[in-house]
Amino acid sequence: NGLCSATNSVVILIGNCGGNGGPPNPIPCAVDFTINPNPACENQPVTFTIVPPDPGFSLQWTFGDGATSFQSPTQHSYLTAGVYTVTLTATLGSCVTTMAHTITVNPTPTCNITVSDTMYCPGSFVTFTGCTGQSSYQWFKDGNAISGATSIGYNAGQYGEYWLEVSNNFGCTNTSNHIFIYEKPLPTAKITGDGSVCAFVGGLSQFTLSSFFNGNYSYSWSSLPVGATFLPNNSNSAYYTAASITLPLVLPFSADFIVKVTDTVTGCINHDTICVTFYQTPAVSVPFYSGCEGTPVTLTPVPANPSLYNYHWSNGQTTTSITVSKAGFYSLVITDKVNGCSASVNAADIFPKPDLS
Repeated sequence: NGLCSATNSVVILIGNCGGNGGPPNPIPCAVDFTINPNPACENQPVTFTIVPPDPGFSLQWTFGDGATSFQSPTQHSYLTAGVYTVTLTATLGSCVTTMAHTITVNPTPTCNITVSDTMYCPGSFVTFTGCTGQSSYQWFKDGNAISGATSIGYNAGQYGEYWLEVSNNFGCTNTSNHIFIYEKPLPTAKITGDGSVCAFVGGLSQFTLSSFFNGNYSYSWSSLPVGATFLPNNSNSAYYTAASITLPLVLPFSADFIVKVTDTVTGCINHDTICVTFYQTPAVSVPFYSGCEGTPVTLTPVPANPSLYNYHWSNGQTTTSITVSKAGFYSLVITDKVNGCSASVNAADIFPKPDLS
């Protein structure tokens, strides 16, 4: 039969036709490539692109760290800093060409932050401390950059998740570990007491104050202006205290009384203030009478000014002065019409006559 067959392949490098009817330019058996960026940082994607683009070659990249690729453009990230030789081998038929360039990979900063405490009391803060030796710092809270927080440390007084972004002298950037801080509750501080007290000018006024009670609280009382005393004070039992203050010679007079409440478990502190105004108690006197019934006697107080005071005698009369003759004990309560302060005084003790029947 004597039949046979044979196959042969021919690769022809053809360039782009110029469109003028002339023969096409041959494709040169040479390639190049670009690296962007170079230098780069650890773990930063780097793009490698053949030049000229898409010449029809089969490509093989070796990146100098054991990794390879077979396309263009291609990306690769280096895990470790150093200088690497990147080699591109391009093949088209019998044309095999190679090009190599180096890339410098700079180290990425490593940063571990610490915090003075993960819990804080309202109104206070905790201090974050970053890593030294970096060229720039930016603190973040809950995913947002904190305006102006560009130092190695940061005082945080709001609960949330914090971390630090740093850059080194190579311009490489990295983020630190994340730390969440929590806000402790404030102890309850609430004073109960009278906002107005009747007292004598220049005298010692005593009254009681109390605060919301909790077995874990310590109570410390003070006054403004200073000078008041409290019994008890600076203890758990001082939630209820007797306050004493020496008053000036002119009333009314106002003073602030402050309780500082400390939660002995959390260490958090809260305050409350009550303003107390001291009004003058009227000074009243009546010449005391003692005698037998039957003889009328007029009881007249000092002061005797019904425009300023209300008068209430123990026999029910409300006139300024009264005339009595019946046996009994007589007293007077006088009330200031403006401030409501009252004072009482004993006025007479009239004895019954003996029964001679």
